[in-house]
Amino acid sequence: MAQTQTDEGASITTQEAPEIAVIIPHFNDWGRLELCLDALAAQTLPADCFEVVVVDNGSSDWKPEIVERFPFARIIKETKVGSYAARNAGINATTSKLLAFTDSDCIPDPSWLEHGIKFLLDNPALGYLGGRIDLFPKEPESPRGVELFDMIFGLNQKSNIEVFDFAATANMITRRQEMDRHGMFDDQLKSGGDKEWGNRLNEADRTFSFVDDVLVLHPARFTLEDLLRQARRHAGGRMDTRISQGRKYRPFTFHFWKTVARTLLPPFYMFGRAYRSPVWRTHGWLALLKVFVVATFVHYNRFWGMIRSRWGAESERQ
Repeated sequence: MAQTQTDEGASITTQEAPEIAVIIPHFNDWGRLELCLDALAAQTLPADCFEVVVVDNGSSDWKPEIVERFPFARIIKETKVGSYAARNAGINATTSKLLAFTDSDCIPDPSWLEHGIKFLLDNPALGYLGGRIDLFPKEPESPRGVELFDMIFGLNQKSNIEVFDFAATANMITRRQEMDRHGMFDDQLKSGGDKEWGNRLNEADRTFSFVDDVLVLHPARFTLEDLLRQARRHAGGRMDTRISQGRKYRPFTFHFWKTVARTLLPPFYMFGRAYRSPVWRTHGWLALLKVFVVATFVHYNRFWGMIRSRWGAESERQ
């Protein structure tokens, strides 16, 4: 709280913006959103130091009472389809100097915000941080092949940061000034907007870091259709990014034929990575075989998603 003086000299109390705002895009996921908000209610950071802005992106039903149950949270609407349009609306709806991003199906660790704020304040030159994302199955003793695949290949935040120069918005914390200086997310993209934004900051020589103890939990995808929809969405997002940047695939170049060969052949590189992962070993060789089968389906769905986008189909949403 802060005090200001009126023209007559009387002091009044005004509400300061919370230190950090958590932005959560939401679409038809009320049950898991409630679990996410329960986890935020258990944060070690005092509740008056943060706020949560849930941005509903066109859900088929409207249940604001789920959000209104939490005094630190509020809900707004964004009609433009896409999670990055929703995140931008959330940014515009708060004046907090620090911005944290997670998803409605994520479960932040109790120390998520406290550790994230401390790391940013201890590193004032840092543009943003990406925290660890641990995927978990519904039944730890008997995970499905789809879940094992997602646990091996999905949301490797350390690799995102250190290899691909971005942080997935399932667990990313930054300063408002970075958005002011370098722009917000590209709201034309339905997938890959976090990568485009991170790459933009990298090109501007901003520094970023992976932080292991800034943790959120994320459920592994449970059905093959969910996984295949994600594969098509990611492929469409990559094509949308190329188009928005004015880049096009040039046919009959070496890169073109390399891409065609890699997409038409079975995903041997995925088989090798799955085999090297310790994730399947507790559950035996049948589990690894299931992962190989899922990998093949995902690989060719990505190819189909790329073809659809290349010929003008609209990218799928989340």
